[in-house]
Parts: sequence; structure tokens; C-alpha cells
Amino acid sequence: TLILLGPLKADSGSARAAGTCRWNPSAFALDYTSAAKPAAAGSVQVSFRATVGVGGVAQIPAADAGLVARSGGRTVRAGRGTIDITDADLSTRTWKGTIDADLEDGTHVGGGFACTAPL
Repeated sequence: TLILLGPLKADSGSARAAGTCRWNPSAFALDYTSAAKPAAAGSVQVSFRATVGVGGVAQIPAADAGLVARSGGRTVRAGRGTIDITDADLSTRTWKGTIDADLEDGTHVGGGFACTAPL
């Protein structure tokens, strides 16, 4: 679960971390989006685009990965922090990792995420 603390947060204070992703192997690019729908009342959606290394893992500054959180028509970008992609299985197209970042409005996003890219 991704926990959000601060001005931008879901009614429950969290976003579902089991999200969707797209994998572009020629660019080593992973696009992640959390499962929450930003239009739903009180929900927050977190997304980023990461360039991963050989084996599909990486540690990326959150701002460089374009980490954003969306809620109620607002989009807030990451100011600082990291995204750690710690586990990747390229044969099954699954990734896991953690986010520890502060958004520009002072909201903190932290916790684990997981996703599977469609074939």
C-alpha cells in the first residue's frame, strides 16, 4: 500500500499499490499507475515513468521519474525522494518496489508497489 500524508491524500490515507504498468523493452522504460481512479471521490492515483537497468531494477530520483499524484482534478509533482524498483521478473513482466518521496505541496508518498505489464 502507498501511504499519503499531507494536503493531498485519499479518504483512507492510501492508494492501492497493486497497479498497472506498461513495459517498453527497447527503451528499458516502465510506466506505473496505481489502481485508484483519480475521478472517484476521495481517491488518489500515483504514477511514474522509470528507466530501468539490466535485469529491470533501478533506483531513480522521484522527480526524474516524473512521479505525480492526482486527486480531484489536481496533479502534484514530486519535489524530492526516490523510487526503488527492487524486484523484476522480465519473463512474467512483473515489478515490485518502494516509493519514498515528498510532493511539491508537502504531501509524503511512501510504501510498496507492484505491477504486471500486459503481454
